[in-house]
Amino acid sequence: MTQKSQLDVATTVATARTSGRPGTFARVHVSQKPVELMRWCIDKVRPVAGLPILDPYMGSGSTAIAALSLGHTFIGCEIDPVHFDVACRRIEAYYTMMK
Repeated sequence: MTQKSQLDVATTVATARTSGRPGTFARVHVSQKPVELMRWCIDKVRPVAGLPILDPYMGSGSTAIAALSLGHTFIGCEIDPVHFDVACRRIEAYYTMMK
């Protein structure tokens, strides 16, 4: 089993219903990426400070959480309302974790 980062574990509050175990990692999107992978990708791109990270296919919100955790702003689009709601819950859980 792959080790999940604190960001992945803490942001899966919305998935506790699917896994039946609060606080465990559960895939909520068919092509979900680990937050740490998306942090690595953003870090390699070295975006200009102050410009938002854009994800036109937001899915479960991993890129949003990675961008926010690195101090960037974020703009995301998602056509599927179910995935959009999941992404919003994961982002909210990230903010709760950061308090």
